[in-house]
Amino acid sequence: MFCNYCLQVHIQNRNIPVIIQELVDHKARVGEIHTLAVTLIPPYPTRVEWYNKDLLVRSTDSRIQSFSKEDGTASVCLTPLTLDDDGEWKVILINEDGLSSSSSCQLSIVVPKNYRKPRFLDNLKAVLTEEGLVSFECKVVGFPTPHLYW
Repeated sequence: MFCNYCLQVHIQNRNIPVIIQELVDHKARVGEIHTLAVTLIPPYPTRVEWYNKDLLVRSTDSRIQSFSKEDGTASVCLTPLTLDDDGEWKVILINEDGLSSSSSCQLSIVVPKNYRKPRFLDNLKAVLTEEGLVSFECKVVGFPTPHLYW
């Protein structure tokens, strides 16, 4: 259901992306999976940019994935949350004419009492197997269980 104000703005400014469900402040625990999302009314923007603490989130970060769905939802999924994710998050929606709308929220990362920062017990080493293949090994501890990316 659209509010009258949203429809009036949309009709008067047909090219400006209109957000009908804004980002809201969240508290989440370190290590959890968390999604931030906004909902729009058509026409949908041609570009969606996500910012954390005023820095553009790059698609090269394998932990952070941005999605735009045909139902008008734009979201970013953080897998898993880290202490670096704490702070202001902003989404900017830009159409083909360069007109934009934005929404922002505060994401507060809660650290459990039993949290232990990941640390390496054994550094990364390359081991040559009997088959002639190279195997990489290391030992890491932490809580929640650390995720290793190669």
